[in-house]
Amino acid sequence: MAITKLLEHPDPLTYEPKTEIGRKAKKNAQWLYYNGGRYWNGYKNAVPKYSLAVLFSSFLMGEIAAATIFHQMAAKCTEPVFQEGFRKVGRDEGRHMAICMALMERDYPKMDLSDKQLITKQIRAGFLFLSGVLFEPPEDFWDIPADFVPAQREIEAVARNAGFYIPEYEAKKDNWCNAMLNLKGVLDKYGIPFPAIPEVGITGEEVRDVDMQDIIPVF
Repeated sequence: MAITKLLEHPDPLTYEPKTEIGRKAKKNAQWLYYNGGRYWNGYKNAVPKYSLAVLFSSFLMGEIAAATIFHQMAAKCTEPVFQEGFRKVGRDEGRHMAICMALMERDYPKMDLSDKQLITKQIRAGFLFLSGVLFEPPEDFWDIPADFVPAQREIEAVARNAGFYIPEYEAKKDNWCNAMLNLKGVLDKYGIPFPAIPEVGITGEEVRDVDMQDIIPVF
């Protein structure tokens, strides 16, 4: 509602920006939308194939990372409406995380050995996919132009200066590292190998064959 009011237009993808920074923002939003669409059919096809234990492994990863970032945004945002909104979204993400944890505690002890290796791949693929929104998209996985990341950093700086807080690169990196270590602590209890996440300095099992046709992205 706030975006619609500010833009005086209901759809950011068809909105015609009036400034150069606005044109960059629209272009990046369209690239994010396109990349999400690339994996939507794979997501729909994959969901019926796997148990809830496998599906919720990547969901938990997303909730851990998102909860951290939204709480940060609420704490440092200076616009009261968005501050309150981020606070409540962060609270919801915490609830989602608790749901994932409860289901994993129920199902992981009786999990098939073959599912453990799939979860390792799921975590790696989930990191790559969610980095497009919560970190910075890896160019060897995301289909984006060369100017995407520089434009995104410029857009985020403008938003930050306007009071709409977005963590800077190092803070995002720290958030992801902490989220991954928290998730690793959960998976270690059940003997599930954790993948290497070199982008945030985490060592682990090398996963080189991430095929999004077989993996459930986190939507």
